[in-house]
Amino acid sequence: MPAAPPTQLVVSTHFDDAVLSLSHLLQTAGPRATVVTVCAGAPPIGQPVSEWDADAGFADGREAARLRSLEDIRACAVTGARRVLLRHLDEPYRARPLAARAVRTAIERLLGPRDVLWMPAAIGDHPDHMDVRAALLPLAARLPPARLRVYADLPYAGRHRRRLPPAVAHALPGLRGRDTLLSAEAFERKLEAVRCHASQIAPLTATATPELLAAGGVLARERVWRRSPWQIPAEASSCRE
Repeated sequence: MPAAPPTQLVVSTHFDDAVLSLSHLLQTAGPRATVVTVCAGAPPIGQPVSEWDADAGFADGREAARLRSLEDIRACAVTGARRVLLRHLDEPYRARPLAARAVRTAIERLLGPRDVLWMPAAIGDHPDHMDVRAALLPLAARLPPARLRVYADLPYAGRHRRRLPPAVAHALPGLRGRDTLLSAEAFERKLEAVRCHASQIAPLTATATPELLAAGGVLARERVWRRSPWQIPAEASSCRE
């Protein structure tokens, strides 16, 4: 009996990061993908709402976390991916960086012996993304090349030409990048999942990235790096870092 295909374990810093950055994987893998959201915790009762949550229309951070978890359920129903939630807080609701050992241990426990780890590059220097990257780099360095992928964080990566951060290049030498340009049909499927995260997408489009959902815009091209050679499909273009 053939072995079951490996799980594609996608570490998503926030609820929306996986669908924004890795639609081509989620559409292909379906239930073989597991999305692990790191910052999925709810802040303590009475803690002042963060600026980001206030801009999204929330008066309370706990309500924001509750609604975003429901949005994530809907997005995973679109992609078919399984979901796992870690209960760490977003940066505005905590006094110190993410607990690197706790994050890394949780991911190691979820990662099967043949599974592939997909981790964020933390392009754009968002504090939460950088903390997740720092937590996972020691694990990533120990994995066989075929079991590791590093992905460009969209939409932030679009403002930085999708360049691999030096911290990643130093810790994981030999990474090779590949762009996947989504077809019109695949892009529409991506938008279906992205729109499930309405409370996150609204402030992004209103302030940081007005053209976020435009055809041919920043979300239409996804970049991933790996340490082993690519077999490049016709619809993808390659790049080397």
